[in-house]
Amino acid sequence: MEQHPVPSPLQPLAVLAARKGHAEILQFCLDKGAVLDWNLERSTQFGANSPAMNSILSAERRKLPGGTSAKSDSRLDPELLQKWFGHINW
Repeated sequence: MEQHPVPSPLQPLAVLAARKGHAEILQFCLDKGAVLDWNLERSTQFGANSPAMNSILSAERRKLPGGTSAKSDSRLDPELLQKWFGHINW
C-alpha cells in the first residue's frame, strides 16, 4: 500500500473552507500544513469560483511534482488505469 503522510489537523477545515468558498481560511490552512489532495481539490469544485480561490489553487498545484493536481490529472491516465484495473476480466 502507498504510504500517505499524516494529514494536518487543519485538513478538514481546509476542505470545509474550500467547499464554502472562504479563500482566506483555505490559505491559512495550507500555510499551516494542509495539503492539496483529491478531497480538497474536489471540494473547491463545489465552492465559490472566485479569483482569490483560483489563485490559491494555482499556486498549490505548481508546488506539486509535475505542476498538476494530485489525482485529477492522473486519474484518467490510460497507463495508470491499466495498472489499477488491467487484471479485471471485463
